[in-house]
Amino acid sequence: MSIKVSGLFFLLCVSCASNPYLGGSANTFKRERLPFPTYIQFKVSQGAFGKASHLEKANEYSWDFDVPYGTPVVSVENGKIIEVWQPNKGGGCDPQFEGLAHNIKVEHEDGTVAQYVHIASKLKRGDYVREGQQIAVTAMNGHICQPQLHFGIYRSKDHLYSSLQRETLPVYFDGLGKAIEGASGEVPAGLQIEVVKETSDTPKTVQLVKDLVQKFDLSPYFFTRKIQIEKFVIPHDYPVLTLNPSHNDEPDFLLSTFLHEELHRFLSGPNEQKTQAVIRKLREKFAHVAVGGQAGASDEASSYLHLVVCWFELQADKKYLGNDRAYEVIRSTKHYTWIYEHVLSYEKYIGDLIARNGLSFEPAVEVFASNFTEVTADIQKFDKGLLKMKKAHHNSVKDKLKQMYEIDQYTRDYFMNLPFTKKYSPAQTKEFQKIFVSRMASVDRANTIELKEILTKRDWIKISEFGKQADKQAWIIVQHADLDIDFQKHILSILTGLVKTHVTDAADYAYLVDRVASSFGDPTQRTLQKFGTQGSCVGPGEWQPLESEDPANLDQRRHDVGLPPEAEYIKIFKDICH
Repeated sequence: MSIKVSGLFFLLCVSCASNPYLGGSANTFKRERLPFPTYIQFKVSQGAFGKASHLEKANEYSWDFDVPYGTPVVSVENGKIIEVWQPNKGGGCDPQFEGLAHNIKVEHEDGTVAQYVHIASKLKRGDYVREGQQIAVTAMNGHICQPQLHFGIYRSKDHLYSSLQRETLPVYFDGLGKAIEGASGEVPAGLQIEVVKETSDTPKTVQLVKDLVQKFDLSPYFFTRKIQIEKFVIPHDYPVLTLNPSHNDEPDFLLSTFLHEELHRFLSGPNEQKTQAVIRKLREKFAHVAVGGQAGASDEASSYLHLVVCWFELQADKKYLGNDRAYEVIRSTKHYTWIYEHVLSYEKYIGDLIARNGLSFEPAVEVFASNFTEVTADIQKFDKGLLKMKKAHHNSVKDKLKQMYEIDQYTRDYFMNLPFTKKYSPAQTKEFQKIFVSRMASVDRANTIELKEILTKRDWIKISEFGKQADKQAWIIVQHADLDIDFQKHILSILTGLVKTHVTDAADYAYLVDRVASSFGDPTQRTLQKFGTQGSCVGPGEWQPLESEDPANLDQRRHDVGLPPEAEYIKIFKDICH
């Protein structure tokens, strides 16, 4: 018998007493992400203490996830590969292949070891891997009767090869919970937020984190997707990134704290040697550092490390909050005061040290895979194209706006037209749109932040100063900033005055009036539009406008701002709506 909860299927526990995993408390389990990329669908064909092969000693807490051959496998934690065993002697549903399964073992920072079995990998022993990084694909090798990944975690690398002494651990999986035999589901996207012990103020902290993720594109800093909220604890990054409610009234400080803890993970693992090289130079520059209290970290080594972490934190704050607010947040932080003071005073010196040692920031990369190989390939192609477009750096406002506009149009053209040109099936189209919508939101958030930074030195990109093309490109970015309605309203108030003096385009102004009224980011705030410019495709070749005020005079209002009659405008979408 099974039940469905939040899109996941679970078998009802008939006799938990006979299976310690089913009856155990999730609080005592090791918490991990699922060993697959976002959106992968799976079924647990055999769980902990499974009767088929998980009853024997040292294999009790193991799981068989049914996924197709070739499914990407990702590391559940940061760690170092301690073994890659691939004898290449075949596989199949025959006992002759027993003991020949390829496997990769990753030792985590807490000493536990994850084992991934029935895989193929190009990595080697000694390689460092990040949580969520692809380390292998599933493959047919060893004794295997159906495509699957066998997964388990050992308490330590001691006695790994002794079935009498090694110990497996119970695991609670993000987005799934207990991986009970027969359960099926899909790897969730985004952050997985959990409250350790709910108090009156923890729900607000959870909502604030969600709001920050909605407002900003924080995905480059998702070096872990597991977050805990716990009152009365100092924020920390390990073993689970943990925040507290102390900044419930200061979202900018909560953002800075979140970035700080994620950056600890960036500087560990693959970047550990580079980080230590920078620290050695910092020891030469600063013979003494503050330790303890409000001024320093817990010990000398940690204070030196935090000079690097806090420098990166400042750069990240600048990106999301702008320079002035970022400096204000860092100056006002009540802990690590000596460290932050020195980061501010020696910002260029520390930055030069970091650059000379090759420690430039590299964003976290979301590994994903669709259940349709063609969709996976097409989105990976988009990602590569987007990365190439972002690599160019421009100093002039006009060149930067042109780059932002081209990224915006590249993204929207891909979203609107690819399923049609590639002749996707309805199921492929649905899968593509489900995955791609987060990418489009990410582009819009990044462009909004960039434009806000440009507008800190001017009220608008006026035609008289930058030309019609730049004015149009800036307007497009605002028009698509649906996730920041306050910013759209702010720009609209500016354009309301500028349009009267002809330093911005009247038709673009009309589009923004309707965009704000339509409130696509929050439809509950929607009001009647004025110029009939906003709507949606309701079928092939058919576009339907949202409701407008005073319909009898709509065409006159459109004429006054240089727009064609509504009937002609609707015809434009005949070849756009697929």
